[in-house]
Order: sequence, then structure tokens, then C-alpha cells
Amino acid sequence: MSVTLTPMTASDFGSFRQLSLQTYAEELLRDAAYASMEEARKEAEEELCELLPQGLATPRHFLMRITNEENASVGYLWYDTTGMSKAFIDDIYIEPPHRRCGYALSALTELEKLLSLPHIALHVFEGNAAARKLYEKAGYAYLKMEKAQKGSLYMFKRIR
Repeated sequence: MSVTLTPMTASDFGSFRQLSLQTYAEELLRDAAYASMEEARKEAEEELCELLPQGLATPRHFLMRITNEENASVGYLWYDTTGMSKAFIDDIYIEPPHRRCGYALSALTELEKLLSLPHIALHVFEGNAAARKLYEKAGYAYLKMEKAQKGSLYMFKRIR
């Protein structure tokens, strides 16, 4: 299964933004003990605005479309290089009809090829078993975080 990572366009970003807000709010509601979808959505909106204050043009943030062999979009990958020696995967999403086909694992492999940094880190909610299994399969290890929020896990992989 091979994929290509290509930079998002402005129209891709609009779709990404809405989908990212919705899926993150759902994760917050499920795993981070928010009382309502409205509260979770507000938190998701605040975090997205803080992380991407200039949208698609935010420095050191890379929003990529994941396309398959037929050049059809199957999802997206957002990472940043704001750390000194690591990239951080902010989000990866595969559209439901394309899940469990190997696209996410292939996208992670392609990301490793793009980067010149020695490490990749990420956050995953403890209750997201499918994502945790994916990252474990890709070679990520859990980090011990003294001040991590309940339900939050951090993972790390050395690539160079």
C-alpha cells in the first residue's frame, strides 16, 4: 500500500478544519471528561486557533493530504516541527471507507522519509485503541509524562 503526502490547498484546509474540529471534539467528549459536545467543541476550536493562528500559513506546521495509488484523497496528516529535535504529529485521519487498508501506516512511513529530524512524537487518547495499535505497529513507544492529563498518552519514535 503506497501513499503520497501532498500539501493541502486552501479549499482542502476548509474541509480539514471542519472535520478536525468535529473529530477532536468527539474525542474530547469521549476521553477527556467534557460535560457536553458544546463544551468539547469550544475547547477544540480554541486549541485549533492557538495551534494554527495563521491557518494553512502557520509557520512550521505542515498540513498534508494523503492520496492513494489512484491519486484519490484518503485522509490527511498534520505535523509540526516546532520542537528542536523532533516533529510532532498533531493529527492523522483516514476517511472511514479507507480505514484498515494500510493507508495510515503508509502515511507514517512516508512522513519519516520526509523528515530530517531524528524523532517523532505524538499524543493519543488512552481510549483510542485503534490509534494506539497503529502507532505501536509503526514502532512508537510510550513516554512517561509526569504532568499528562488523565486519559492522555504520549508516544515517541527515533527515526534517525
